[in-house]
Amino acid sequence: MEKNNVFLLGLLLLAGVVLVGCVQSPPPYGTPTPTASPTGVPPVSPSPTATIGSGFPEKIRNPLDLTEMNATGENERFYIRMISPTKFELVATVYTSTPCSETTAYWNSGYDSIRIYFEHSQPEGVYCPQVLKLRTFKTVVDYSSVVALRPFKKVQVYNLNELVDEQKFDGMFCGGIAAFPCPYAYYCNREGSRVDALVNCVFNASVYDGPMPA
Repeated sequence: MEKNNVFLLGLLLLAGVVLVGCVQSPPPYGTPTPTASPTGVPPVSPSPTATIGSGFPEKIRNPLDLTEMNATGENERFYIRMISPTKFELVATVYTSTPCSETTAYWNSGYDSIRIYFEHSQPEGVYCPQVLKLRTFKTVVDYSSVVALRPFKKVQVYNLNELVDEQKFDGMFCGGIAAFPCPYAYYCNREGSRVDALVNCVFNASVYDGPMPA
């Protein structure tokens, strides 16, 4: 009888060890419980790098030649004049850091937009006070290298890392005495207007996904 008790006690102890092992060891496919940080604050997962907008290749910087003009007015102002269906002239009056800042500009493209960025920096080793002043620049944007992939619906201008202007091609002026054209995938709606009248560009959805005409 005594041997049976000892044998029974041994089985109970063995079952207890196996049970404890099952409780403490998570299954290989399970998700482990997060471990608290030493300070008691849950660890923060790294967030994805913020970008100005999805679909914009920020590393691609198409440089722009800037011509500085006399500033006009007391506020930021922007004008776009179409030169051809794939090229437009931008005249931008923007705030810059003066008097010794160097201003550069570049453009890149997203799915249906073109973005123009103005940047200002001081020459290395030169110190001057940061005084904001309105300066006017003129530049020409030629997007023929990418327009064959998709027509664009708007132009956005960024200055000092902020969106300062947005102009949509749909509704942009065209025609007139200078015969301003519309961008690719838009047509100049002259219906009911004089030949030399300024009218609006209208989006032509039938060619939106098509290739650029030769």
